[in-house]
Amino acid sequence: MVNFTSRHESTGAPGKIHCSSDLFCHLKSSSASSSPLYNFKARGLVDMKGKGEHYTYWLESATGSNTAADPRALQALSADAKRMITSQKWKMRRYFEDEMSNQLVHRSHSRQSLVDFDTASIMSSSSSIVSGDSDGGAFGCGLDDSLAEFKEELHFVWSDLGIDQDISTEEVQSKVVDVLLTALTACVGKGGKRLQKIETQLLSFVEAIANGYRNRSKFHSFRSATDVLLKADFLWQRLAEHKSQESCDPWDQFVLLFAVLIHDMDHTGVPNSQLVAEGDYLVQQYKQKGAYQQRSSVDSAMEILEDDFGDLYDEIMFGCPRFRKSVKDLVLLDADMESEPENVISRLHDVLERPSGDGRLSRQRTEAIIGLTFILATVGHYCQAYDVFLRQTKIELDSEMEAFLAGRSTEDPRPKWHDVQALAFEEKILPLLDA
Repeated sequence: MVNFTSRHESTGAPGKIHCSSDLFCHLKSSSASSSPLYNFKARGLVDMKGKGEHYTYWLESATGSNTAADPRALQALSADAKRMITSQKWKMRRYFEDEMSNQLVHRSHSRQSLVDFDTASIMSSSSSIVSGDSDGGAFGCGLDDSLAEFKEELHFVWSDLGIDQDISTEEVQSKVVDVLLTALTACVGKGGKRLQKIETQLLSFVEAIANGYRNRSKFHSFRSATDVLLKADFLWQRLAEHKSQESCDPWDQFVLLFAVLIHDMDHTGVPNSQLVAEGDYLVQQYKQKGAYQQRSSVDSAMEILEDDFGDLYDEIMFGCPRFRKSVKDLVLLDADMESEPENVISRLHDVLERPSGDGRLSRQRTEAIIGLTFILATVGHYCQAYDVFLRQTKIELDSEMEAFLAGRSTEDPRPKWHDVQALAFEEKILPLLDA
């Protein structure tokens, strides 16, 4: 938070108040009346060192409706401060009267707030999956009866799982390397200098992927991908601990983690349908194949891996010849979940319902489990502690607001946001639990 504020200061201008999109949306939505309290001027995208590009505003003045921050109120505040300094009476004073509190503290019920969700309507349909109100755990994956016994562990560990929002990008990258290296070591073994070389390339590869994200969207960012990575790793570790027969190949875990890490790398912050409307170059590149951003993410990551990190690429492809296809199939699930979530979950569930048979069917079951784990990790914040859910959903809403304010979406996402979240529970989370 302090670093981010410092970036706003260093990229600001003398005599101006530099305002983030978060603060802009907060102040625009905090009025209990229909009259705006502040005047803003859009500045546009600003490149902030170590933070990427962010859409910012100038906070120019208060409006006449803002009785606590209009020119007269500020003059009275200034005069009061001078009197206090002159008399040396250093004590806390309440400058903002009840009227200001009524305007800013009591939030509107018109569904304009970023985080003032309609708790009752959402929680009524999800009380069994939000960990704080569940009777057994954060979620039940239902892949195998033997998994039921670790529900209590999930309740305590899963609820708040994720990266600390205040750690540096370098620390995030280090965490990713630790997780991937542990999984990769299980695949290739401990080979002395050979493993050291792979570790060095893996560290540089993760840095290249982090730079590849370019932070075009807060919700589809490297940090968000890392958050999902930790969830996927946690879920797969629990599967391995319970010796599910489909989770015995260590390459399955590495494929899952790699796919999670790169799945949003080329995401622009808008759905694929918007790229079609804009005639984006990705649409021209992939033509009728669809899933433009997801296909581009896989191709970009694999190109970086093959061209710049040959030893790491060779090690992976030698140990797992199906690697590229498996990663691509997982990432494309993300696009399918965007358009037809219930069909995707139903298809994977049907595979698991088939009786175990030959090797080909066993592999299909394995891929279905990996796919469900991938999906569970990407929507995991819906199943965690409620404050985690609010924080992640706020990031998602902020990203959609940035697209709307930049003219890349025709509809303000705020008025229907509660309905969208309830629908996500209905179409994604609940079917996952039924699966």
